[in-house]
Amino acid sequence: MSPVGAINSSNPQVAAATSLASTNVSLNGLTKNTFLQMLAAQIRYQDPMAPIDNSTLVSQMAQLATMEVLQNLSEQVSRFEQYEKVMLSATLIGKQVSVRDHDGRSIEGAVEGISFEKGQVWVKLGDSSYPVESVETVWSHGGETK
Repeated sequence: MSPVGAINSSNPQVAAATSLASTNVSLNGLTKNTFLQMLAAQIRYQDPMAPIDNSTLVSQMAQLATMEVLQNLSEQVSRFEQYEKVMLSATLIGKQVSVRDHDGRSIEGAVEGISFEKGQVWVKLGDSSYPVESVETVWSHGGETK
């Protein structure tokens, strides 16, 4: 199989698309649509005397499929991390905690509940809520855990 960078072309658009496709591009900057647009430009502007071979096209489609799988996996891991954070935070309900407020003061109290707002988990102490990341110390009736 020949690499994407081995395709011959004098067209600058194809050369740019080929160069971009042959480098390691993070998934944050390359979408499925961008990849398909690059592939379409590469096919559209190919040299008719030296067309792209089938193995190259198959290779590029495999790259697209791999990119989609990685994007889906990344989304699933992100959702799992949120779920895990909520579930772990739920174990704090009823326990005594120490949190740092936005002014840097240490606040202690029993966790009365948790909430999930705008992608962040909050613990409720009395009338106030704090990000779960601000919890510094957790203890139950018997002792203290950091």
